[in-house]
Amino acid sequence: MLPTFKPVSMTHPRAAPLVGLALLWLACLLTGGAAAASDVVPMRLLHATDPGVRGALALLTHLGGYAALLGLTLAAAAWLGSRQRWGDVGLLLAVTLGGRLLIEGQKLLIARPRPLITEQLVVVWSKSFPSAHAGNSTVVYLTLALLLTRGRGGPAAAVALALAIGASRVALGVHWPTDVIGGWCFGALWVALAYSAAAGRLGSR
Repeated sequence: MLPTFKPVSMTHPRAAPLVGLALLWLACLLTGGAAAASDVVPMRLLHATDPGVRGALALLTHLGGYAALLGLTLAAAAWLGSRQRWGDVGLLLAVTLGGRLLIEGQKLLIARPRPLITEQLVVVWSKSFPSAHAGNSTVVYLTLALLLTRGRGGPAAAVALALAIGASRVALGVHWPTDVIGGWCFGALWVALAYSAAAGRLGSR
C-alpha cells in the first residue's frame, strides 16, 4: 500500500521545495569543481587526517555503496513480496533502479573530474558529479523509510544517514562538496517526483 503522498502540480505552492531542489542542483553543476573556491576551501578543511576517523568514514561510506544498497533493496523487496505488497515492490524497484541509472547518466554526460587536491582515501573510477553515494543513498534509504515506516520518524533518519554518507565522500577526498549536494538534491527530487507520479496514477483509477 502506497504511503499517503498526494500528486503535486508544478504550479502548486507545494511544488516550491521541488523547484528549489532543482535550482540548487543546477547551481552545484554550474559553480562547482576545481576552479571554485566554494568547493576547494571546504574540501581542504574537511579532509580526514586522523587514522581512526579515516577508518570510521570508510565504514560509513560503504553504507552508500552499490553492494549495501542493492542488498537492502532486494531484502526489502522480498519482505514486501512476502506480504503481498506487490505494488510497493514495483515502486521500490522502479525508484531505486531508475535513480541509479539517471545518476550514472549524469556522470557520463557532465564528466566532471574528481578532485585531486587532497589524498583520495578510497578507490574511485567514475566521474565526479553528482555523487552516486549521496544520490543513491538518498533514493534508497528515503524510499525504504517511506514504504516500511509509514513516516514514523523513518524519513528523517533516512535523510540523516544520507547526509552522513555524503559528507564522508568529501572527507575521504573523492568528491567536491557540490558533487555531494547535487547528489542529495537529485535523490530527494527523484523520490518526490516518483511518488507524486505513483500517487497520481492511483488517484486516476
